[in-house]
Amino acid sequence: MVVEDKVDCGCPIHRTHGLPCAHEIAPFKNRGEPIPLSLIDDHWKILTLEKRKVDGAILKIMNANWNFFMGKMVGQNVMTHIHWMKTLKPILNPSTTSLSLTQQKV
Repeated sequence: MVVEDKVDCGCPIHRTHGLPCAHEIAPFKNRGEPIPLSLIDDHWKILTLEKRKVDGAILKIMNANWNFFMGKMVGQNVMTHIHWMKTLKPILNPSTTSLSLTQQKV
């Protein structure tokens, strides 16, 4: 029996990953049919190696985070600004960090 509604299935793989469970796949395998794409969450249907354009929703989130950060910067002393910039620089530009990969397995 195929579960028609994703809400009906209580299997963890279905709830956490949006992929069909073994009991949903079995009937299609037995009949030699492909698994319908409707059983797979849309997340898994997007495959691209190209850079994606940033959509409006992401830009709003980024702007909100930037405004939050800048609001926190206002009124802080110079030493706090220096500390924050030293912390952010390796994150934004990893080549500026002094950390390196270990040469031997630990």
